[in-house]
Amino acid sequence: MAPIVASAQSSPDLPEVRSRFFQPGKLRTLILSGRNNHDWRSTTPFLRQLFVDSGRFDVRVVEEPTGISAQTLAVYDLVVSDYCGPRWGAATEKALYDFVQSGKGLVSVHGAAFGFSGLEVLLDRHVKSGIIEPAWKEHGQLVGGTGRRPPRSSSTAPVTRSRSSSSIASTR
Repeated sequence: MAPIVASAQSSPDLPEVRSRFFQPGKLRTLILSGRNNHDWRSTTPFLRQLFVDSGRFDVRVVEEPTGISAQTLAVYDLVVSDYCGPRWGAATEKALYDFVQSGKGLVSVHGAAFGFSGLEVLLDRHVKSGIIEPAWKEHGQLVGGTGRRPPRSSSTAPVTRSRSSSSIASTR
């Protein structure tokens, strides 16, 4: 490998430089965490270990997704969201949307799919925060639906993913 001299002016080359710090042949994965209505302090390390133990992923975790840019995401193949909290801001939300639109992967873990839906932001263990933010419409498109309706048991309201759109439709 030839040495690369990186400077602030060489930012287009930074994803290539940064990729050298990952294990070759593994999917470069970023877990977004730091807030959730479930016990993210337990679930995020568990998820990380699950991915690492498979032998297929090289995993990083960030606990404050606000401020992540397209340049931050450029080196990754997959983003796993274990985050359900306040919105990240337009630049970070656009970076994630563009990341997925470019063909890279996004996995939203359980409570993370509830986030950004325009409902009250919940704190740990479902404690109400009093914070209600506008919905991030594109997030619903990315994860296949939103938490706009109160959650219902799958035994009383089975859901299926529509093949013709990225919405979730009730079968009842």
